[in-house]
Amino acid sequence: MRRSWLALVLIAAVTAIPVAATAADGAKVGKIVDDRAMVRVGKWTSKASATAWQKTLSKSKVKGARLSTKESTASGGAVSFQAGPGRGKALIKVGGVKKTVNTAAKKKKTKVVHFSGSGKVVVKVKAPGTKGVYVDVVLLNDVGTPPSTTPYPGAGEVIFTEWLSQPDLVPQPTGEWFELQNLTDDTLRLTGCTVTDGEGTSTLTSSNMNGANVFVFARSTNPDDNGGLVVDGAFGLDLETDDTLTLTCGGTTIDTVSWIGEIEGQTRSLDPDHYSATQNDVDANYCPGAIPYGPGDDLGTPMEFNTQCP
Repeated sequence: MRRSWLALVLIAAVTAIPVAATAADGAKVGKIVDDRAMVRVGKWTSKASATAWQKTLSKSKVKGARLSTKESTASGGAVSFQAGPGRGKALIKVGGVKKTVNTAAKKKKTKVVHFSGSGKVVVKVKAPGTKGVYVDVVLLNDVGTPPSTTPYPGAGEVIFTEWLSQPDLVPQPTGEWFELQNLTDDTLRLTGCTVTDGEGTSTLTSSNMNGANVFVFARSTNPDDNGGLVVDGAFGLDLETDDTLTLTCGGTTIDTVSWIGEIEGQTRSLDPDHYSATQNDVDANYCPGAIPYGPGDDLGTPMEFNTQCP
């Protein structure tokens, strides 16, 4: 249904019929981009056409000349060409997806070509023929940001290194937080990762994590509530005196820690000599936080590398 709907929308567009925002079945229509709204590289000229959407076509007879959309499609779309005698070949490129189109035809007509992929759309002259390549409009499905190409961490590449489950001078639970350490030199994606504690699951709100970096996630992102922390994201679990935390990204378990008994107002801090997904399972590799932080003066080192245990 989606493919046929898009075809109808684009045909309606190029014949100047008004287009609704959504289909009868609720499918998103996306955005129609006129040829003149695209970024031109190489020699292009505008050619009047009574059958074109805005009465113009972009024409090029230069191999390698290209048109690019300024916005991205999240799930493919379509390009409308004017096919006809002497017309050449074009290459549609969206992310890593490429599609070659032959626009030669016995007589002039509209040729709608669907494509898949996500990202900005590039239409490139592959072989101009004798008359060139003529582009009318591009239809972007579900306009938005394409999926991230930044990888999720692998097992053991990001680990728990410190947490405060029993804040004392900062109200509970808004003063609860945990810290993650990226053990690699690579930028890794945490957006969409989850933490679980055996009773519930919370999806992390965050951005990409730079290599060898520390991220802190708190129950509240407001420094006035969480003890003065400027954190990287939030989570929605209640940390207990005896508890477990598991980080999962893209269906892979990245790290798990468990603890029994916590000291109020002091973090459980992993000695930097034991930064690994196996050594942070050993209780003896931790010590209580000892450095005051924030206006509440609970003890720990959020947003900083841990100090050596005595």
